[in-house]
Amino acid sequence: MKLSERYPVSIYAVREKTTLLVPTVGIKCASHEARKLPWLPQAEELGAAVLELLGELKAGRIQYDPEAKGYWFQPGIRSWKAFQAASSSVDVVLRGTELSITRWDGRSERGFVPELEPCTVLRDGAGPKELGEAILAALIPLVEKERG
Repeated sequence: MKLSERYPVSIYAVREKTTLLVPTVGIKCASHEARKLPWLPQAEELGAAVLELLGELKAGRIQYDPEAKGYWFQPGIRSWKAFQAASSSVDVVLRGTELSITRWDGRSERGFVPELEPCTVLRDGAGPKELGEAILAALIPLVEKERG
């Protein structure tokens, strides 16, 4: 499968204040398309926003813009290292007919590092509520682990 047939959206829980959704084009974040939701988002709202971004990625309506940077800037966060320390992250990736959710460890010295295997795999066609619940089921334990 070509990289162009893989459509990822990263979801970050930032300081238990913001949920940040960032689509990725190839291996570059399309920061100009980043969206914010409050933390803790409603499952259906989160799932709907992710499905919308995945649809736009698949249709080619989201392109990488090298001029758009700094999606991770938040109040009180002015560096990537501070963002990384304040965030928990999962990726949702659409590949063929599957949606996979993978947790990322943000406490590594090498930056965000993914778990080796997705924690959840859903069939494409999952509804917003089902997808949102699966994302939160993966993300909330990360937030609690890093808080505790």
